[in-house]
Amino acid sequence: MVFFTGVPEQARALEEPPLIRVVTKNALDDIAPAVRDGLVSGVSALTRRISGLVEDYVRNFMRDVVAPHWNEMAGADQNEIVPVIVNRLAAWLRENGLHKLDQTVEGDLAAVAARPSAARVYLMPPVTHHLTAADLVVDPDGGWWLVLTPACDLYEDHPDSNVAKPRTAKAHYVRLARADRVFTEDEKRSESPAISAWHESSKGSKDKAQAQRAFRVDDNRYHALPRYLDIPHLVIDFENVKSEELDEVRAWKRVATLDSPFAEAMLIAYSRSVGRIGTPDVSFDDVQVQLELMKAKPTSVPAQVSASAPLGEVVRD
Repeated sequence: MVFFTGVPEQARALEEPPLIRVVTKNALDDIAPAVRDGLVSGVSALTRRISGLVEDYVRNFMRDVVAPHWNEMAGADQNEIVPVIVNRLAAWLRENGLHKLDQTVEGDLAAVAARPSAARVYLMPPVTHHLTAADLVVDPDGGWWLVLTPACDLYEDHPDSNVAKPRTAKAHYVRLARADRVFTEDEKRSESPAISAWHESSKGSKDKAQAQRAFRVDDNRYHALPRYLDIPHLVIDFENVKSEELDEVRAWKRVATLDSPFAEAMLIAYSRSVGRIGTPDVSFDDVQVQLELMKAKPTSVPAQVSASAPLGEVVRD
């Protein structure tokens, strides 16, 4: 988009090169470069493909789902049908959109679309106007953190919403888990304690097992997040947590929010980490032997000393 205006100062705040440019009237030589930069970026082509993708799905949805059930839907409030279409569209795009888009895009955009497993993890930028659970934030020192405070405690109505009594966040402090970068800038070190120990120990077998914990999906301490765009490979450490004032965290950079179900899985993993209860080990070996799931382990019968036997003489059964 190019704003060709005689009052460029009024539109300058909207400028986001190369997609949105402001060109002063009579500066004719600036128009062609501004348009060319937008076209070369590939975003206009991507926008058309995404729009076509959505239009195709909505058209097919109306034909295959709404039309056969129109007799039941005809009497319903149209405002009740719209959420059905929107929710179905969102679900379909979530599961199939990147794959469909990957079949049509080229160049750098194809490299992004071809990583659906990583792209599926994040909502970038965050879709809420306020801080929320499972946000990835960066502190002023460049440290990465994951918000663990429940979303309901952080919810706030938008300042422009027409609500008589706008809701504000109930939390005064935000619980945060450290997100260690797997690789530092030189890619020779790591912020993760487990991975650092592996590097510093000449990569011994003992420390290798600890480093591998960071990438297990069932570990109680660590949970890994994949690299995507500006987000590096990260390892969430549930033993490295802290609380900061809400107003302070609001000033930090919000990079992304974990998408569902990754957000829920991460929050449940944290609750399991801090709320788990240890129990004594209970053996079911005898039951498994009876079910022939395992073989009986050989046992040795200890020698017994008879009280009536001469001193030092062993009596065996």
